[in-house]
Amino acid sequence: MTNNLAKPEAIKKALFTTSVLNFVARCAGYLKNIAIAALLGFNYQTDAYFFAIGVIGIFSIFSGTMYSVGIPWLTKAGQKNKQAFARSAAQLLGFNLLICAAITFIAIIILPIVSMSFLREVRPVFSAILWILFPLIILNFLSAYFGTVLRSQRLFTVQTAADFLNSFSQFVLITAGLLLYKTIWVLPWSLLISLILAVLWQLCFVFRHLRLDFRLDKRFKNLLGQFLIFAALGAAASLYAVIDKAFASYLPEKAISALVYGALISQLPQGIINLNNMFFTAISEKTNWQTLNKFIAIALAISAPYALILFLIPDILVGLILGYGLFGGADLTYTATAVRYYALALPAFYLNSFFNNVLIVKKIFGGLFGLSILNILLNIAANYLFLFRWKLGLAGLVLATVIVAYIRLAGLWLLVTRRAHM
Repeated sequence: MTNNLAKPEAIKKALFTTSVLNFVARCAGYLKNIAIAALLGFNYQTDAYFFAIGVIGIFSIFSGTMYSVGIPWLTKAGQKNKQAFARSAAQLLGFNLLICAAITFIAIIILPIVSMSFLREVRPVFSAILWILFPLIILNFLSAYFGTVLRSQRLFTVQTAADFLNSFSQFVLITAGLLLYKTIWVLPWSLLISLILAVLWQLCFVFRHLRLDFRLDKRFKNLLGQFLIFAALGAAASLYAVIDKAFASYLPEKAISALVYGALISQLPQGIINLNNMFFTAISEKTNWQTLNKFIAIALAISAPYALILFLIPDILVGLILGYGLFGGADLTYTATAVRYYALALPAFYLNSFFNNVLIVKKIFGGLFGLSILNILLNIAANYLFLFRWKLGLAGLVLATVIVAYIRLAGLWLLVTRRAHM
């Protein structure tokens, strides 16, 4: 079976197969979240869980950097010959493990400090969840390396199947666990077990690329330089996501959970039809406006109608998706508010990822980093104004995200048109 799957795929064929898998995976993901909402409801423990995921995400973003560094590098090596690809993959694995060790060591030092930042009454729960999720940092580095190898070989379906396995396992474990125990501890353990299963699936297809190369040559220095740039970009993006949750902690109970669920529902098309992964490979092979415009047209055709529907009837959709069991009242009102305004940013979220990847392929890192820092500062300022000065509550936090998303899109467009020279 693995031999049949381990064949390079055309973009058009992969778009269909990965969209089907992504659709089922996303359905499983939403069913998982419905189970959490129905069987636990929103409370300070769920807020602690989602905030802990955000904190772990800051460290895991460094593993995600491997995609940005590795896919263009391995794609170019693969265009030469198999031997060049194997050498590059071995050196990327050695580099990946060294960075993983460094980030893991930093996390061990920082997590105890972070655990003291949460509300006193649920601080022990928050701290325990952080340490249960801690192995995700290491597993994400492995998963990122495996995914980089798979995508650079155009094995999109295999990698999407790993994402599906991760999502579906979470749904099964969380739903069954909450039916049996109805405790917050089901959630972090389910995430950990599911990612282990997904990594084992990837391993079936990349085991031949597990040869290590730790040579500190010029190629390693180039990798390190690119990694530091992407790590700074990734850290900025991850910090950006945590900022909203930090401001939401000043709102009443349930606000952080509502933000998470609002973003999940509003970005459903982006999860089902994951154009960005295929776009990154396509733009690495042919960096031109024709490729970019084709993906932009597809993204707008998908996102604009969905965003309009969500903006007009968020209460009905949130009620249909989540309105069961313990989920209701303030839970529904908060989440519907987040969905309505997050929907406005959906086209920008899609297009930002495309323009961002063009700049990565063209190695315009200075502009990307400067724009990321500007966005963080704008987001903090906008959150402060909407929340504390204009008293708009949860809606204000989401509107701040929407405004900054379109400012970022304008900045990315200017960088591409003026500096990418496609």
